[in-house]
Amino acid sequence: MSTSTIAADAASTTTTEPSTALATSPEPPAPAPAAAPWPDDWREQVTEGDARALKTVNRFTDPAALWKAYRELRERFDSGRLVKLPDGSASPEDRAELNRAMGVPDKPEDYFDLIELPDGDILGEADRPIAEDFARAVHGAGATPEVVSAAFAWYLDTQEKQQAALDETDEKDRVEGQAAIRAAWGAREQRMIGSLASLFADAPGGADPEGDGLFARLMGGRMGDGKLIGNDPQVLIFLAGLANRLHPRATVTAGTAQAGADILSRMKEIEAMMRTNDPAYWKDDAVQQEYRELIEARGRAS
Repeated sequence: MSTSTIAADAASTTTTEPSTALATSPEPPAPAPAAAPWPDDWREQVTEGDARALKTVNRFTDPAALWKAYRELRERFDSGRLVKLPDGSASPEDRAELNRAMGVPDKPEDYFDLIELPDGDILGEADRPIAEDFARAVHGAGATPEVVSAAFAWYLDTQEKQQAALDETDEKDRVEGQAAIRAAWGAREQRMIGSLASLFADAPGGADPEGDGLFARLMGGRMGDGKLIGNDPQVLIFLAGLANRLHPRATVTAGTAQAGADILSRMKEIEAMMRTNDPAYWKDDAVQQEYRELIEARGRAS
């Protein structure tokens, strides 16, 4: 192969890079910043120098947010969910209109058809007078059925708690009273308590502690400190002492198998135990104490 041929082949395969100096296009200019939809001082413009109004409008990011708040308020107003509170110059009609909007019944007694109490509670007959008095008092102030329901629920709950606390106190007083009487009377406790019946045997209702006679009502009454009379050891000790002076036979024999028996007959029975060394006497402090009391009662009765 000739040199010219090789050179010619080389020339035929050589390419020329195109020049780019004239082909480069200029960069397009940056777009102008978009104009803000609202001026920076739009709040000052709409409030027109009102400082208090400006303080409120400053809470909104833009006029669109302000319009949204107004629209929601308007919808509320148009729906009737907003009512105007009467001022000092309001007429009775204005107040009646507010009460109707708030659901206040026309008459106090109508509350009892509207109240709802928790857990199925109901107002008992004993609670009715105070409940009616309360309803009359709050009706004039425009109390809603919800408010009255809450008040009655509180009342019933408080009554229940107070009764539970009173029952607990009564039981505590009963236990402490029994301990005081036992310390004072020892083995004579049952006989002395039983002797109280002799004081009330001729009273209305007799000595029945469960009835509605004088004895039951007296024992179920309360002292100035709230303690049940029937749980007060001082009262019971005093009454038993009075029974002992007025009815010595009843005091000695009350609460025993020989209740109402003659003092001398009972003394003979015990003396027979003594002569025969019967342990029913010698090992029983209560029988020995009973014998001593029989001797004292015989002296008082003579």
